[in-house]
Amino acid sequence: MDSYFPMTQLHTASDLTQVIIDVVKCHRALHEGPKILHRDISMNNIMFCRGKENRVIGVLIDFDLAVEVDPQYRSLHLDRRFRTGTLPFMAIDLLDETDKIHWVRHDLESNPLGIETTMAFQVWRKSNMPTLAEKKVYFLSKSRMYEPTALFGSVAVWVRLLLRLFRHARDAREDTEDETSETLDPETLGGCITYETFLHSLGEE
Repeated sequence: MDSYFPMTQLHTASDLTQVIIDVVKCHRALHEGPKILHRDISMNNIMFCRGKENRVIGVLIDFDLAVEVDPQYRSLHLDRRFRTGTLPFMAIDLLDETDKIHWVRHDLESNPLGIETTMAFQVWRKSNMPTLAEKKVYFLSKSRMYEPTALFGSVAVWVRLLLRLFRHARDAREDTEDETSETLDPETLGGCITYETFLHSLGEE
């Protein structure tokens, strides 16, 4: 039987990056195949094991909040009482109630923003949803000043690239709304946040 370990036991940039890539690919396979959306990406729900030649393999666990979705996402309209996710890791647009539907991009955002910022700022665990949203927006806008925690120091470059990806998406939506009074498609924000753009930021083609 394989032994599984928490992310905090990863010690190299290559292993940490590979775990995130594996988890995102698993997430994509579940979403594009059986139409399952996880909706609770967090440090506790990402683990790893070792395969052949001691290769690290990322593992996505805990599907208690996962749902089966249809192409129109009719099953994902959110009631405030049933907001999904682990609070410090939740995407900004769910925290501030900009979005009423849980999209794939929200789970992707939980990787770079939720994992790193929760490690860096433990006090965020005590924040309520509106306050946490404000803190994450500020962090995103100031990511050029980003100082990684010990766990993420070795992969600071790709964390910055992912932060830039999400900052660009937010800027694109705001610019579109200001200039045209229209909105970008909510699922990917005009193609800014997709599995492909996320993996590309990690150097995965």
